[in-house]
Amino acid sequence: MNRSFSEPVWGWRGRNLLLALVFLLAWSGSALAQGWGPPVADPIQASLLARDEMVRRYYILNFPADPRYEAVLSRIGNRVNAQLHKVFPNSEEEVTYGVFLSNLGFNGVAWHRVVILDSLLLDALHRVAEAVAVYGRLENSYVDQLAAFIGMLGTQGGYGAPLRDRARIDPENPYRIPPPPGLTFQAQRRAEEIFEDMLAAWVCHELSHCYLGHAREKIEEGLRLQNRYGGQVPPWVLEGQIQQHLNYRLAPAKELQADRAGALVAFHAGYTLEGFRRWYAFIDRIEQHTGTAFQQHRTHPHGTQRFQAVQEVFESWRAEQAGQD
Repeated sequence: MNRSFSEPVWGWRGRNLLLALVFLLAWSGSALAQGWGPPVADPIQASLLARDEMVRRYYILNFPADPRYEAVLSRIGNRVNAQLHKVFPNSEEEVTYGVFLSNLGFNGVAWHRVVILDSLLLDALHRVAEAVAVYGRLENSYVDQLAAFIGMLGTQGGYGAPLRDRARIDPENPYRIPPPPGLTFQAQRRAEEIFEDMLAAWVCHELSHCYLGHAREKIEEGLRLQNRYGGQVPPWVLEGQIQQHLNYRLAPAKELQADRAGALVAFHAGYTLEGFRRWYAFIDRIEQHTGTAFQQHRTHPHGTQRFQAVQEVFESWRAEQAGQD
């Protein structure tokens, strides 16, 4: 998570992602055969790097950058960067990130060496932290109302709805989420600590996707399936089957893998188990309001399952630390 980027992003998303990557691989192979440019030792790596550059350019050209969280993200980065080598041998490779006001909605996206953070997620987590500071616990009526608000935006297909009237956007509160009642100066200071703890859990998870090589694995698996079944079914049918396999059969295990690795990084950096618990619990609360909590096909496991995996990592890490004392 080493630094933010401030230069020109892209985004083939959803069902077009695999075809775009396959096209990049095919193009790099044909270009090499015709003698264009230097030899490409690893065409998948070349396509990943090209995609990352397009991601940067797409977002910078299409969405307003959001600098409000630069200070806290820099603090997290400084703490995390010092510990990455304990978990990832390849951590000398830089991961850049960008924060944008966009219509993605309560999400973060990890590519190869690029992480995109959505402002709605950050604003929501910040308000959750304030509510915890005011009420002393996550379980309170304000957090329920906040989860319902996020769920309403999602079910109406309007995550970006508060941003449509650009003339009325408040740069300090673009989604117009009111703070919890009773927020004092002292509670606000405590909220910043709680927020950093939750945000670190989320950031370490996304970083882990990058360093675990999940973007490469997705391409390799997609190409393997295409080579195996290509020509047997129409291309558009094969594309749907591959996406189904990648998103709903393989993705949940990858999410848990990133949870475990990210938790280990976070604990080494001094962040807490409670940050993960609050993050997962709030996501579960939103899913209850959107009606997706028990949907059959999921890209991510339930928050309770994810927290159980992180708890196991914490217990193992704590035992290891005690053995070193």
